Amino acid sequence: MTEDNKKGVWFAYIASFLTPFTLLVSGIIAIIYAGYKMNKGTDELTYSHYYTIIRSFFLFFTFFVVLGVTAATTTGMAAGAEYWIHSDIL
Repeated sequence: MTEDNKKGVWFAYIASFLTPFTLLVSGIIAIIYAGYKMNKGTDELTYSHYYTIIRSFFLFFTFFVVLGVTAATTTGMAAGAEYWIHSDIL
């Protein structure tokens, strides 16, 4: 792995790990960058790093989707329960 490849992998890893804090923006930048670098042709070690970065982005993306669906479902259930059962707790 050349020095240029190491810098590129570090950039993509840092952008990927910041994904939850930047609301997926840095993750999207990381996978676009990883795809661009993979298209240029490098060694197998660099490919494995970029594949890992892309997989971790989709793991974070899945987490956000599940979190959003869970929050929406919970809010809807609480609103429905409050409609049918008039309580100060709800």
